[in-house]
Amino acid sequence: MDYFETYLLVLTIISENHATDFDGIMRHLPSDQEISYSEIQDVVENLIDDQMIKGKSTFTKFGNIYLIERVTTTGYKFLQVARQPEFKQKLIDVIKQEGLPLTPANAVKFAANLIF
Repeated sequence: MDYFETYLLVLTIISENHATDFDGIMRHLPSDQEISYSEIQDVVENLIDDQMIKGKSTFTKFGNIYLIERVTTTGYKFLQVARQPEFKQKLIDVIKQEGLPLTPANAVKFAANLIF
C-alpha cells in the first residue's frame, strides 16, 4: 500500500469510526493490510500537521500518545474528493507536470490545491 492510500485509510478510519486515539485507529485497520506501526504514526502526525484532523501528539518516555478530537472540515472535503476514482491519477499527473517527485508531502500539498 502506498503512502497516499495509507493516508486516506487512516483518515477514513478516524472519520467513520470516530477513533479518538492511536489504539482506536489500530483496532479498525483491515487485517489484510500490512502497515507498520511507525507508518501509522507518521500518517497521524501528518494528518495533524496538515490540519485534516484536530488532535495532538504528546511525547512520553514510552512513545508518543495521540489524542484525536475530530476530522476537520478540510479533512472531510479531502475525503470527499479523494474518493473519486479519477482523483489519484489527476494528482499524480499534476505533480509530474510540476517536475516534482511523488512524495507524501507533495501529494498532500497538491491534493489540497486541487480540492480548494
